[in-house]
Amino acid sequence: MLKQKIPINLTVKQLRSQFASQWWVQVKLETTIELEKSDERYRRNLEGFIFQGSA
Repeated sequence: MLKQKIPINLTVKQLRSQFASQWWVQVKLETTIELEKSDERYRRNLEGFIFQGSA
């Protein structure tokens, strides 16, 4: 997304340094992706990322 210059909002929701390293930071990432304006290969990659991450 960064390489495509898509605007991204990233918010640190919680810091938990007392937990194991994989639980230190909770973040929220928000972006808007206009799939209909993307080429087919790029659109498929984004759809796979979006649906995979929200499953």
